[in-house]
Amino acid sequence: MRTNFLNRTKPIHYVIISALFLCLFLWHFIREFDYFSALYSGWWLYVQRLIVVLGIVASLFVGIFIVNRNKLDKQSSYVFLINTLFYIIFWDIFSDLDIVIANFLVIIALRYLISSKSYFISKSRIFNASFFIALASIFHPWALLILVLVFVSIFTTFQNDYKRVIVPFIGVGVVTFWYAMAIVFQYDNFEQTISQMYQLDFGWFSFSSPIKQVLFIFYHLLIGLALLSFFYQINVVSKKVKSSYFKLFLLLLLSSTIALTSSQKSNNLFVFTFFPVSLFLARIIETTNKYWIKRLLLITLTVITILSFSSIYWEHYLF
Repeated sequence: MRTNFLNRTKPIHYVIISALFLCLFLWHFIREFDYFSALYSGWWLYVQRLIVVLGIVASLFVGIFIVNRNKLDKQSSYVFLINTLFYIIFWDIFSDLDIVIANFLVIIALRYLISSKSYFISKSRIFNASFFIALASIFHPWALLILVLVFVSIFTTFQNDYKRVIVPFIGVGVVTFWYAMAIVFQYDNFEQTISQMYQLDFGWFSFSSPIKQVLFIFYHLLIGLALLSFFYQINVVSKKVKSSYFKLFLLLLLSSTIALTSSQKSNNLFVFTFFPVSLFLARIIETTNKYWIKRLLLITLTVITILSFSSIYWEHYLF
């Protein structure tokens, strides 16, 4: 059974899951390929698609590196599988270069903040995390909200050393300076550009299709299930791992806020939540003694993945 096959991490699992993802990506790319658009855009269209697939694959492997290095799961392949399925379910991400790059940079920043080996977070790690989050905000402005995670990490780690609070501002300041120079050089209007970037919109009723609305509701149910898993796991894991789980919980809350408040509404915005949700759902599969729960969760995710991706072809016939 697939639940048993994935119980222990093996390289073949990553190969099979990655091959499946790449095949579906190529399938989607070939279907959406427009010869005339490609001819007009030149090689940039190919470069964009290449960066997207590399960015997603890199995010998946950096995420699993964080999990394995810090022993956040029971050394299974469920985190990698579920995370991959989320990218396929929300297949519009394949065409969203900015959100893919922003998510990859956030995952890199998370790598510097999560460590079950030691409570100590060096100034260089704080700077690097802040730098990458600020860099991610160039591609999606509200990703800057995840900077809250950096400050929480500082306050919970260095209760008597608040001088380190200055470090994140230096990291953000470096990115802001160079970005401001680029905007002034190109547009000569920095303030207007920034004001247009940070706009709020709490409306979530303008879906382009019923399928996207169903996926929106379904994914919120998964987020709720992931939160329930966190409140259970936080009481049974070790103290060092507990700190990492709390940071992932906070990341999930901040990422959900980004998705719900950003002005340009899209299910793609939930990409920032994929990693923490994948981990918490994987922990349900790993720790539950009820086999039917494992099967139900995996079968549901698989069915939704198939229906979502196949909707590319049959949706316009029904709606």
